Amino acid sequence: MKTLIIAEKPTVARDIAKALGKFKDEKEYLENERYVISWSLGHICELYEPEDYNKKLSYWTLQDLPIIPEEFKFKPKKDTKDRFNVLKKLIQRKDIDTIVNACDAGREGELIFREILLLVNPKGKNLKRLWLSSMTKEEITKEFKNLRDASEFDNLGKASFAREEADWLVGINATRAFTRRWGDLLSLGRVQTPTLNIIVAREKEIKSFVSEKYFELEAEFDKDNFIYSGTYIKDNETKFKKREILENILKNVKGKNGIIESVEENVIKTPPPLLYDLTELQRDANKTFGFSAQRTLDIAQNLYEKRKLITYPRTDSRYLPSTLKTYIPQIIKAIKFEPYDLFAKEILQIGINFTARIINDKGVTDHYAIIPTGDFSNLKDLTKDEEKIFDLIIRRFLSVFYPYSETKKINLTTKVMDNHFVSSLNFLIEPGFQKVYGKEKEEYPTFIKDDIVLVRDLKILEKETQPPSRFTDATLLSAMENAGRFVEEDELKEALKEKGIGTPATRAQIIERLIEVGYVERVGKLLMPTEKGMRLIELVSHVKVEELLSPALTGEWEYKLLRIEKGKYDVDKFMEGIKGLTTKIVLKVKTYSGDYHIKTGSKEPVGVCPKCGGQVYETPKGFTCENVEKGTCDFVIWKKLKNKTITRDMARELLNGNRVKLKRILSNGKKYFDAEIQLVDNKVSFIFEKPKEETITNSEPLGTCPKCGSQVYEKETVYACENYPEKCTFRIKKVMGGREIKRDEVKKLLKDHKTELISDFISVKGKNFKAYLVLEDGSVKFEFENKNAKNRSYRRKQK
Repeated sequence: MKTLIIAEKPTVARDIAKALGKFKDEKEYLENERYVISWSLGHICELYEPEDYNKKLSYWTLQDLPIIPEEFKFKPKKDTKDRFNVLKKLIQRKDIDTIVNACDAGREGELIFREILLLVNPKGKNLKRLWLSSMTKEEITKEFKNLRDASEFDNLGKASFAREEADWLVGINATRAFTRRWGDLLSLGRVQTPTLNIIVAREKEIKSFVSEKYFELEAEFDKDNFIYSGTYIKDNETKFKKREILENILKNVKGKNGIIESVEENVIKTPPPLLYDLTELQRDANKTFGFSAQRTLDIAQNLYEKRKLITYPRTDSRYLPSTLKTYIPQIIKAIKFEPYDLFAKEILQIGINFTARIINDKGVTDHYAIIPTGDFSNLKDLTKDEEKIFDLIIRRFLSVFYPYSETKKINLTTKVMDNHFVSSLNFLIEPGFQKVYGKEKEEYPTFIKDDIVLVRDLKILEKETQPPSRFTDATLLSAMENAGRFVEEDELKEALKEKGIGTPATRAQIIERLIEVGYVERVGKLLMPTEKGMRLIELVSHVKVEELLSPALTGEWEYKLLRIEKGKYDVDKFMEGIKGLTTKIVLKVKTYSGDYHIKTGSKEPVGVCPKCGGQVYETPKGFTCENVEKGTCDFVIWKKLKNKTITRDMARELLNGNRVKLKRILSNGKKYFDAEIQLVDNKVSFIFEKPKEETITNSEPLGTCPKCGSQVYEKETVYACENYPEKCTFRIKKVMGGREIKRDEVKKLLKDHKTELISDFISVKGKNFKAYLVLEDGSVKFEFENKNAKNRSYRRKQK
C-alpha cells in the first residue's frame, strides 16, 4: 500500500519529492514504490454562489435577502477542475491507504485540504498531517518521521470553515443589500470595511485639522569646536505665535557669549529588536524600500519556497521555541559569506545568549519567527528585491544575539544674558546590536556647569503645526495589527493583540483589495481614500451599521475563532451569531428611510448659486445649479481639477466666497505647485499671491540671476533678482528646510548651480537631514545625498 501526499503547490510537491527519494514523474503527480505526491493549486474548491442554491438568486433583489443556506456546500472551481479531478482519482485509488495533508501549516492550508476531502470521500483511509516551518531537505525529512494524526487539527479545521462561511454570509448579503438599495456596485466585507474606515477616519482628521503658524529661535553654540544647537525656551514653551518676541531676543543675544547653566546626563540602554513576524517585516520593507505589503509577502514567499533561505513567512510570532536551541548555533556557523560573516564570528566568540526575547514557547503560535534556515546553497542569482528582504531578515536574526546598545543622553540648558536655550544631545557609546546595522561608537564632549560657549549663529525658524500623517502600508499594518486601541473590552483587545484586523497572511490582500475596488489609491507611499471610499463609509454610518465599521466586529470573531481552534467554543453557536448579524445588517438597509446617495451624498443643497440665486446640488461629476436643467443657468463647479478632487466641503467654502488651499497640484508641465482657489467671475480660478516689494538689505551682489542675467541681492526674506518681483520671478527663500540659507551658500549656488552638502536641514517632523541645494531651470531644489547601497555580496570566502 502507498501513501498519497497532497501539497499546496507543485513547487512544494517537488521539494518534498527531493527529500524523500527518487520519484517517477507522471506529469500530474510523482510516484515511487512507497509514495504518490501530487498538489493543489491553492484553493481549488469554493463555496456555492447564491445562484447555485437557487437559480433565481442570480438576480440581485432586496426581497431575497438575507441569503442564509441551511447547509453550506462546496464545488470545484471551474478554472482548476482538471487539477481537482487528478486529486480525486488519486484519493480513490485502491492501493492508497494513507493521505498526508502537506498544505501550508496554518488555517488556510488546513482549509484547502479539507475542502477537497469534503467533495471526495476518503472512505476510511488514514489521514495524517505534515507540519513544516521551513522547506529545507533536513526539515522535510525530520517532519516526515513525525507525522501527526489529522484529527489533532479538527478544531483548526472547524475554525477555518467557520471563518470562510462567516465571510460569505456577511460579504454576500451586505454587498448585495447596499448595491441594490443604492444602485451602485458596493463591495463590503467583515475585514475590508473596518480597514477602510480606519483610513477614512484619518482622512477626516487631516481635513478638519487647522494648521497654526509658530516660530522658534534656534541658536548655534560652539563648545571647544563642538557645535550644538539649542532652542529658546520661556515658561516651558519653545513655540511662539509672534515673531516679534523672538526678534527682540535675537537682537539682545547676538554677539554675546553663553554659559552652560545645567547639565543632565543619562545612559539609556536599548534592547535588540524582536525577530521578524510577517507584519513587522512588511513594515520595515515599506519604511526602508517603499515596498507594498503584498510585494514584501511575495518576495518572502519566494525566499521560503524557491530559495529555501528563510523559514515560513506567514507567521504572527516573533519568538523561537526552546526546541530550536541546538539548531541556532548551526545556522550562525553556516553564515560564512560577506558582509555577515564578521557578525556571526563575533556572536560565536562572545557566546550565544538565549534570552526570553528570543526563546519563548508561549509566544510561538502555529509557526515561529522568520529566520534564515541555515541552508545558503541558493544564494546565487538573487534578484535585487530578494537581496533587500533577505538582508533585512539575516541582519535582524544576527542582531538579536548582540547585547543592548547604550546611548548617552545629555540635556543642556545654555544661558545667554537672561535667556535660556535647551538642547538634547545623544551619543552612541556602546553600539551593541546596532553594530549589525553599521553603527559605530561616537565620541562626545564633556560639558561642565558654568562652561563658557560661543554663540556662532542665531536664526528664527518659521513652522506650522502638522496634521496626522496619512497611512502608508507600514503604518496601516500597525493600525490593523493593533486594532485593540479601537476596542474597549479587555478580552477582545487580547484577541486583537494576537491577530488584529485580518491575519498576517491576509492583511496585504486586504489593502490591495481596497485599491482594486476603487476605495483607496496609493499615491507614492501614501494610502488615500477615494471619494467613493469616503462616501461608502459615510453611507454605512448613515444606515447605522456600526458592526461593519468597527474593529470590534473583527475582534469578536477572531476571539471566538481562536477559542474554536482551542476547542473552547462551540462552532454552531458562533455561526448562529453570524447569521443573526447578517439578518440585522440586511434589515437596517431595508428599513433605512434617509435620502443619502453614494454618488452625491446628502440631497441637501451645498449652497446658493452666485449667478442666479438658485440652489446648488451635488451631482456625480460636480456641484450644479438647479436651474441648469431648465436651461436658465450654466453654473457648475466640476469635481475634477487637474489631479485634485473638489469635495463637498470645498464646494461649500467656494460658494460662501472663501478661498480653498490646495497642495501638490500637478501642472500641465508635470510639476507640482501649491495654490488657493476661489470663484472668480463664477468660475473656479487659481489665486496666486503677488509677492510684496522688498528692500535690498545688503548692497553687495551675490551673483548673476539665472533667469534674466541681472544681479542677485539679499532682501528682507529672500535672496532675489534686483528686478524681482515686477520683471523677474527669480528668488531663493532665506529659510529652507528649517534653516537659514547663508550668503556664501547662495554665492556658490549661483556660481556652480550646486552647494556643498548641508547637514543641518530640519524636516517638518523635526528630524535632521542632509541635502545639497541645486539650481535647475531657475528653480532651487533639494538633492539628497547619494547613499551607496551596503555591500550585499553573497560570495563565499575561499577556505
